[in-house]
Amino acid sequence: MNTRTAIGILAVFTLTLSMAVLLPARADSIPPPGTPPTQFSVSGPAADQIQYQIFADETGEFNALQAGQIDLTDTPLNPPQVPIFCPTGTSFWCTGVAPNPPDPEFGFQHNDINLANNFWGITFCFAQDGITAGGACQPHLKSGAVVTVPGYPYTTATCANVPAPHANDCSYAGIQWRQGFAGLLNKVGLVANVFGGAAQALDNLGTVPAQGVQHSGLPFDAACAPTPVTGCVGAYSSGSPANYNLKGVCSWDSLHTTTVLTNCNSALNYPGTNPSTDGITWDAGSTNFCDAADHFIAAGIASGKDASCRLTTLLGPGGDVVAAIRSDSPNRLASGNAQFNRFCDLLNAPISAGQCSRTTNTGATLRLVNHPLTINDAFTFVFSGSSTDGVTTNTPNLDWHLYTGANSGGSAFDQQWGLYDSSFVSTICGGSGVVPASPTGDFPLPNDVYSCNLKMDHYQEMNQFNATIQGAAQSLQPAMEIFGNHTINEPTVSRTQQFGYAKGWTGVSDATGIGIATGNAFSLMNAWNPSPAISGPTIRWGMKQGTSSLNPFEFTTVFEFNILQEVYDALLTVTPYIPGTGAQIIGYMANTYQLVQHSAVLPGIAVDANCPASATIAGASWPVQGCVKLNLRGDIFWQDGSQVTASDVKFSYEGFNATAGIASGGTQNTVDVVYDPTVLPTSLGGTEAPGQPENLYVALKAVSAFSLLDLTGVPIVPQHIWKTIGASGACKDTSISNPGSGKNTAQCNLEPTYLSGPGADPVANNRLIGSSAFACASGPLGAPGTVLGGGCTSTGTSAVTTGSITLFRYGQGVSHLSGNYFRNNAKYKEFAWAHTASGNAVSILDVSAISGCFANPAGATCPHYRAPDTTLTCTGAGPCIGTVSGGNGGALTGLQKADLVQWFGTSWTDPIAYGSLDGVVPSPPVLYEDGSQYS
Repeated sequence: MNTRTAIGILAVFTLTLSMAVLLPARADSIPPPGTPPTQFSVSGPAADQIQYQIFADETGEFNALQAGQIDLTDTPLNPPQVPIFCPTGTSFWCTGVAPNPPDPEFGFQHNDINLANNFWGITFCFAQDGITAGGACQPHLKSGAVVTVPGYPYTTATCANVPAPHANDCSYAGIQWRQGFAGLLNKVGLVANVFGGAAQALDNLGTVPAQGVQHSGLPFDAACAPTPVTGCVGAYSSGSPANYNLKGVCSWDSLHTTTVLTNCNSALNYPGTNPSTDGITWDAGSTNFCDAADHFIAAGIASGKDASCRLTTLLGPGGDVVAAIRSDSPNRLASGNAQFNRFCDLLNAPISAGQCSRTTNTGATLRLVNHPLTINDAFTFVFSGSSTDGVTTNTPNLDWHLYTGANSGGSAFDQQWGLYDSSFVSTICGGSGVVPASPTGDFPLPNDVYSCNLKMDHYQEMNQFNATIQGAAQSLQPAMEIFGNHTINEPTVSRTQQFGYAKGWTGVSDATGIGIATGNAFSLMNAWNPSPAISGPTIRWGMKQGTSSLNPFEFTTVFEFNILQEVYDALLTVTPYIPGTGAQIIGYMANTYQLVQHSAVLPGIAVDANCPASATIAGASWPVQGCVKLNLRGDIFWQDGSQVTASDVKFSYEGFNATAGIASGGTQNTVDVVYDPTVLPTSLGGTEAPGQPENLYVALKAVSAFSLLDLTGVPIVPQHIWKTIGASGACKDTSISNPGSGKNTAQCNLEPTYLSGPGADPVANNRLIGSSAFACASGPLGAPGTVLGGGCTSTGTSAVTTGSITLFRYGQGVSHLSGNYFRNNAKYKEFAWAHTASGNAVSILDVSAISGCFANPAGATCPHYRAPDTTLTCTGAGPCIGTVSGGNGGALTGLQKADLVQWFGTSWTDPIAYGSLDGVVPSPPVLYEDGSQYS
């Protein structure tokens, strides 16, 4: 990751990319990211509607793009589509295609392994260390205490037939099984033959190219003897944490670190005679196939191998191993099927009706099952656990064993923590005890593979909560090594992004690491097409899969986030392009932000006594290392007309801290949100008139390198819609000097019936109401009969397997009262007109400048204030809805001064000046609203 913020706690990493990418020599590629038409603006929306067309799979989506039925897609092109969409003369532009450089992604693909399951008689016991046969698969807390969950019987560890000297060592047996499975894959062949070279093979999730963090990766060195190797020290083992001896990826194979195989090309991949006739896995008899066989023998699955290294006598109780292979993703289907087929070959078992089986020495049947499934199937079959009491007792989902997974990461290199830390497995591993349950008893888990390894947790958490980027990267090294040598899952590739979309669009930003669509709110806010024959004021966006839940506290996929990010905003945001100097984080709902501390403890951080030193929560005192102080804009209104306040911010953080949804990772470092309860609108018991800004403090457990990035991922939701039924008043502390006292009060708690049962669907209950640029509604806002908060899906519910979801523009014009989006284009033009002095905010200098024009009309700034804030041109690409403010060319009046004063204290891109944002539309920007052009 390249990251830097103006408050100085983040250092700079150099982005490096080394890929062999097979791209067409000639293509109609868009200009490089950040140049027209890919520049972005910090206001919008430019279009009147977003129409999400949802398809059953990628093929249907690409067919619709080719037929002109949609304008953009949410998924990169697969190699077969590149020669269709990208050659010169087509109707499409392509990203990441020559002559433009390839675009690496933040995301990655991997083969997930269910660490709570039993694999042919071997219990993986959550990938814990020190598990022996006959013992309980029962995790421990960091304190050393054993985790207990009422009503849940932890299984007894089994691992029969593991040969000496590791007999009865079930942790060892589990690692051998997982390494044997992982050793079958030829990742370089996978990149070349399935992805057409447009990907990079991964040994670990922390090394996706777009983030620029590399594992030490040192090869095995025979000079590091004696055996077992203890002295091969990686480049990150000096300094803190120095107590972990890094050996690099070539040491991860627990069998071959000395005389047999003395080097590797990458993890579990050895040089030698390695044919790969399918181009994805290693053939029988090859060096790597034989290595895989050795691992299964070491695990006690078989007693030997033949001359081609196929396993001979199979041992143990047998059972099923279910490989859940995504059928709606062509590349994952090809990879999963190839690995399944090779696995059956290793077992020396013929494939019939999607499965292969053999009889073991005990007369039992050992079976490998190919279970194809779509993303909608995966919601309940893979991603969810079960709840025996409907609320807190969480039973691992044992339907599956292996899954061809993928994740869309972010700019922070903390995805290993977010996916595999014990805190995200709820109560089974000692994590959160509050997990929303569905009517069927299933619930989503971020850590759905049940990884609960305490030592790995330690370094993952050091990575997540480290104060500096250097320390975070250093802590990630042992975390990645433990992940690798335990084979927690099998990373496969990180793709190069090649998106195709219809020509003619402007404002479609090819954002660093995520491309034009998924997770990129700026594309949908800025996208505009001058030709109404193509699209006019509606963005037609394809999604390759549907939605299950649009509940902000329970959504599970980036596809659901695609909709929610247009309805809800966060306090801060990351601009789409990451320059060489690092990521640019700006205030979004906040005018300004600053890192502060209660007293002078941490160097270089300002002191503010309103940042608490600690917070008392449920009788326990939690230290606060620092706070992010934010000035919340006062002109933000929920789409139903209520003002957004600091109470909503506190309520949102309380809610996400109490649940285990995807957005909850952004609040794990938060102790509390505190603010002055008197500085609220009078409607909430405060003393302020509506529209006034507020200061609030997000109190942190640790001043982390990712503290600010965490805030960019937390949606702010309306307290008055989601609070406990019957509760009244603001979600607040008794006073800013008594932090934590508001916790667990009714007005700070989520209504339980909104998290389970029929009430959990915000679309069906007309509760999907936010403050962002687009609204879920049955029609245009303000039109007769329009229902707000629902009616935006073709099914009438949050669950849309195929069909459509339509969001409508949230208002227009420059009014500071309720009824339109606080960052729309008309408002930005008026703000820019009001702000002529130095600094990022409209200040007393701006007020003085326009005031001086009344006494001295010839003043330097007076011609500017007498002029309109923009030139409005009607383009014909939809209705001309533009609003012009500022002067009218005549003498200034009190109206113009009032227009300026209402922006007092407001900043648009603080702490970074507009012109310093990488890839932004040059100032003064040309902006659009349907058929209106602001110049």
